[in-house]
Amino acid sequence: KFEISDVTVKHHTSSGKHSRTVTYFKGRMMIFDFPQKFVTSLRIYSSNFQYRGDDTLFNYNAAQKVVMEDVEFNQSFDVYSDNSLDAFYVLTPHFMNKLKDLLRRYGNLAIHVSGNQMVFAFNERQSNAFDASSMTKKISYPEEMAKIQRDIDDIKDIIGTIDNVESDW
Repeated sequence: KFEISDVTVKHHTSSGKHSRTVTYFKGRMMIFDFPQKFVTSLRIYSSNFQYRGDDTLFNYNAAQKVVMEDVEFNQSFDVYSDNSLDAFYVLTPHFMNKLKDLLRRYGNLAIHVSGNQMVFAFNERQSNAFDASSMTKKISYPEEMAKIQRDIDDIKDIIGTIDNVESDW
């Protein structure tokens, strides 16, 4: 089972005279459910992933940064877990290689593994597949079919990555 959505996270501040809105994240999120439980909490961010959530809301202060044995992976990703053994359980060498491949494809990504769910997020500022206003614009069917096929390929790629690595677990 999986869910997919386009998500925008903004922070608005106002001092009365001036206001400012910063977009922290605009992209796609996918949530995958699995029959087995993975870990309590594991967060993996590409080094260039800007929005990392609200520490007070998710109690991320309890998590510790985990350094993996793969130097290239450590340069590209930041890993946080409540239990460092969970990180080594999930981040097998095969899975780390797949994440490096996904990073090259998407440019940045974040993964949160908790219980039996794995959440993937990647910035994708140029498209919003679920925007109703796009339905009123004149479309090119070949271009739309290509976009839909890319979305399907993204989902299949991530599921394939998880399936292949899940057998290692």
